[in-house]
Amino acid sequence: MIWTTDKMVSLLEKTEISDVLHEAFEISGNSFSYKDNITLKTVAYSESQEFLSTVRSCPLHETAKRYKVRQITENSVVRGYLIVDKTTGLSEDGRNLTETVLLAIKLLLRQTITKKTHEARITSNLFSELISGKITNQESLSSRLRLLSIKFPWNMVVLSADIQYATKNEEIYIEELLTNKVNNFYPDSYIYHDGNLFSCILALKRIPSPKTLEKDILMIADQVNAEISRKETLRNNATYWGCGKVYSSLLLLKKSYYEASQSVLYAKIYSNKKSNIIFWTDTGAFRLIGRCAASQDAIDFHNEILSHFLEHEYLIETLGGLDANNWNLANTAATLTCHYNTIKYRYKKIRDILAENGYDIENHETRFDIAIALRLYKIYIERGFPNEKK
Repeated sequence: MIWTTDKMVSLLEKTEISDVLHEAFEISGNSFSYKDNITLKTVAYSESQEFLSTVRSCPLHETAKRYKVRQITENSVVRGYLIVDKTTGLSEDGRNLTETVLLAIKLLLRQTITKKTHEARITSNLFSELISGKITNQESLSSRLRLLSIKFPWNMVVLSADIQYATKNEEIYIEELLTNKVNNFYPDSYIYHDGNLFSCILALKRIPSPKTLEKDILMIADQVNAEISRKETLRNNATYWGCGKVYSSLLLLKKSYYEASQSVLYAKIYSNKKSNIIFWTDTGAFRLIGRCAASQDAIDFHNEILSHFLEHEYLIETLGGLDANNWNLANTAATLTCHYNTIKYRYKKIRDILAENGYDIENHETRFDIAIALRLYKIYIERGFPNEKK
């Protein structure tokens, strides 16, 4: 192979990564492969069945023992890997070819990211207006969809993930990861991103049974969690999942989005395992408390019951333990890993504080009020609502 400028230009003009690899293979006869770190798909061209089998089926660390692997990074995110036969780099022409292939792939990835970012910005505005209630009738929605060349006549459901402490570059990675995973199950689905909350708007072209839909959603979350756990900068970040109900139109996106986000909130408060998915139907009475929590009446009620305990975190913790254990002191001590006498002392202190404010701790109604106030407290802690009385 003799390396020429024409060959370099030809490679850089390609519009698909597979075309770049195919031409590089045709030019040199050497083996070339690209493994995408987001979609996990592999494209390969080679006369060697061993090369093809290795890059398609072996883990990357095993592949790297046999062939040369070049990591491709864009915006501090590992986008994929170029894999070439080690003989390719033995000559100067071979090295030039490899570097040009690498550059061509980087340029195509950059174009893809720019295009997706632009598309996401446009669709994000539409989804934001639907969620905020600015688009309220089918005529307005249909007009916007036509304008954006979006076809979405199907049922839909929102699956949301709260992924905390992600950087801007990591947010791009997460959006693309979610886009890929959900579209493998439900093509033409979209991602809406607001703060820590990444919401997948699943296009249900076929209407799956509830069991099938739940199974698919669990698989999506499992695959995303697995990928995130492999990324060093994200593996320790907390991820909470929530899913709304299925609705017949994108016009009802606001409802499913609210349900999914509230289910995420429930997961953050009550779920023992961060990767678990909470479905809206799992939230029980929480959905009622969550809906009214922002009202002044709810804030006032919370403060009337708990304001005297807020400066003593251990008393709030004890109240939570008592509520969770049906006010059984021994079980509360075991749950909080405290000595029984410690819980007994705290119980008396709580009883005295309540009595000073006109509440009888032995009264069922008082305990019921405490249970509601504690749930409001947990919501306020997560939402950042004020605990002080306004």
